[in-house]
Amino acid sequence: GLSPVGSIFKPFTAIAALEEGVIDLDTQVNDVGAYRRDELQGYVGRNNDDVAFGVINILEALRFSSNYFFLESGWRL
Repeated sequence: GLSPVGSIFKPFTAIAALEEGVIDLDTQVNDVGAYRRDELQGYVGRNNDDVAFGVINILEALRFSSNYFFLESGWRL
């Protein structure tokens, strides 16, 4: 309970990204644990416990609840 719950939105982000064609079932992202983009001016999105899942696809991202993968998918949208 110290951070807002976001996992409920991950399937919706997945559906939107798949429907818009910004990712597909074969898309792989290298989840290094901390999501940073210069355009986000210092914002850092992290996986729970700062876990890095490595190279994962959408099915693994859903299974592991990868914040990194879904932040990247949202960025692509």
